[in-house]
Amino acid sequence: MSTETITSETSHRNDEIVQRIFSQELYVRPDREEELFINSVDLRDGQQAEAYSPTVAEAVEYARALVRFGIQGIEAGNAPAGKTEMDKVIAIAEEVGSIELPRESQYGRFPRITSLARLFHADVVKAVESVQGAPNRGIHVYMAHSKIQFPYKFNGLRDLYNLTSDDYDEFLRKVVFPTIKTEFGFIKDTDSECQLRYSTEDWTRTHPEVAMEIILHAAKCGADTINLPDTLGVGNPFIVRSGVNQIRRALDENGFQHVRLVIHGHDDGDMSAGNTLGAILGGAREIDVTQLGTGERGGNASTESAVFMLDTQRPFIAAETCVHITDTFVREEMMRTAEACARIFRRPIPEDTPIVGTRQRQQRAGVHQAAHAAGEADGVATVYCPVDLKKYGVQTEYIIGPESGKGGLSQVMKHMNLPFLETDLTMFAEKMKEVCDSHRSDLDQAEVAEHIYYPTVVEITGGSYITEVEETERVDGKIAVTIKTKDGMEYTGVASTDEEGEIDAVMNGMKQIIPNIDITRNGFHTRTTGKGSGASAISTFTIRNSH
Repeated sequence: MSTETITSETSHRNDEIVQRIFSQELYVRPDREEELFINSVDLRDGQQAEAYSPTVAEAVEYARALVRFGIQGIEAGNAPAGKTEMDKVIAIAEEVGSIELPRESQYGRFPRITSLARLFHADVVKAVESVQGAPNRGIHVYMAHSKIQFPYKFNGLRDLYNLTSDDYDEFLRKVVFPTIKTEFGFIKDTDSECQLRYSTEDWTRTHPEVAMEIILHAAKCGADTINLPDTLGVGNPFIVRSGVNQIRRALDENGFQHVRLVIHGHDDGDMSAGNTLGAILGGAREIDVTQLGTGERGGNASTESAVFMLDTQRPFIAAETCVHITDTFVREEMMRTAEACARIFRRPIPEDTPIVGTRQRQQRAGVHQAAHAAGEADGVATVYCPVDLKKYGVQTEYIIGPESGKGGLSQVMKHMNLPFLETDLTMFAEKMKEVCDSHRSDLDQAEVAEHIYYPTVVEITGGSYITEVEETERVDGKIAVTIKTKDGMEYTGVASTDEEGEIDAVMNGMKQIIPNIDITRNGFHTRTTGKGSGASAISTFTIRNSH
């Protein structure tokens, strides 16, 4: 067989695999299942970049939300950084550490509660002390190893060891390796059940040979997990995958198969999700994330991106690794957890956040709206959305604007519980085009009702049946109104209690006009029109007839 024939056949097989990947129809039977450990760094890495730092009580509340979401690891803070941080870690360890995870995990029944600490003895002592209240606990120690950072850090250590900013190799030999051995020994002697994570800070800018030597030394000294931080977000999925794979192989070959690799991604280059995927393909089985991507500069790898990646790329991961990756996320809690993050950290949910961001759940273009609505009616929620949003506690929003169409308008009116006949939908759509052409911007639901729905209903029914509504003298001390109709009839509506107002009186009057009517208090909306003394109120409400 010629080289050209082999190349052609290989290319054909690759093309077939790519086609199956894109269509999500991979015929792959993974050799085994492996659970991905999700570690939240919201309350440490995420918090240090936010304008508002949660109180101890708020941090505990948020940690509880993370457990409900099924996250197995919570880095509760940096206990050595100060009293509040120490109190926060202690409280989370004691109050959240014993809450069982909602789904079974191979890593234990309880979330792992961790404190960060520099690889300095005084910091290590405080960190170990802070997590003692958690049955599943850990300490995360770190030190920067990149040559570019060395001259601008460790001033005290350089003075102590009589080193200059040029003595990088001596620093590694005299400080880094001995300190790892000493402090790891202390941690294991003090608390043998405390899980030990070591971070090679600025991993993606550290020379690979230096990083590898330090990582193997840390594993030999007792590290349970090795964290590989892309501290400044300069990695890309290809180099991250290759680097993780090389480290995984080296650990395995040296008898450290039990040591788990972690990727800690930053989003400075908008590649943290891709780098997380690359790390998983390379052999990482733990990832650091923050809700909404909170974190310094461009932020951290977001939990939402991780979930999106897992739910859309699992077939590709299985095809590449022959491993079926599982996780413990409780997906229906996803929106509630994002909202908890927004509330506790005093920040809005970024509109482009995967799955939970407003733009991610909106359908605007008319042709997209019509096709997606047809799919939803047929039980298919992914026609114009990559995932079924309902699984994550999120609702698709059909936005009415200049690009909207009949299908989208139909969905909006159904969502608002506005009754209409399908045969009249064209008239509603024509009114929508007229209004949107003049507004040139999106309409909220109240504006859809006022400017599109009600005027079209009046046109369909031949004019307003009710010609006048005016307040009259009170009846038994309760607000009363008179409702006049175009056929000359008058009806009196009276509020049910002294505390109720005009809207309630109108609603009771309408019940006299239409039998079996049902009007709910959340079915009406009042807004003002005009300015100053010429302003008036417009109230609209939806009624339903059981017939």
